[in-house]
Amino acid sequence: RTLRGSGVGRQVVQALEQAARLRGDTRVVLGAQRSAEGFYGRLGYTPYGEPYEEVGIPHVGMARVLG
Repeated sequence: RTLRGSGVGRQVVQALEQAARLRGDTRVVLGAQRSAEGFYGRLGYTPYGEPYEEVGIPHVGMARVLG
């Protein structure tokens, strides 16, 4: 069974962002699989740097300033 489209991923990212805020972080930086770039983009993340491969899977760096 898949949870895609259920909102669970968004809730997880938002909970992690809130934890980052509580510890005083002002920015989140992550490495996303290229297939998930749209998901993170919809959550306000922007790509940075050059795409890269990790274990043969294309990735891109993404970042978001926490408000």
